[in-house]
Amino acid sequence: MKVLILIMIIASLMIMGVEMDRDSCVDKSRCAKYGYYQECQDCCKNAGHNGGTCMFFKCKCA
Repeated sequence: MKVLILIMIIASLMIMGVEMDRDSCVDKSRCAKYGYYQECQDCCKNAGHNGGTCMFFKCKCA
């Protein structure tokens, strides 16, 4: 039982790490209301993601 709980804790920490990496461009590139979406795409691709979009003036990597 303790092993199962330990595995679940480790898995949740790994998932949290992936989510944090996915948003690695949020602080680097704030999106303007109009345009500048290419900067977000480039930032996410340089960080190793497939691309990104602007949501609520923040860059979200996919």
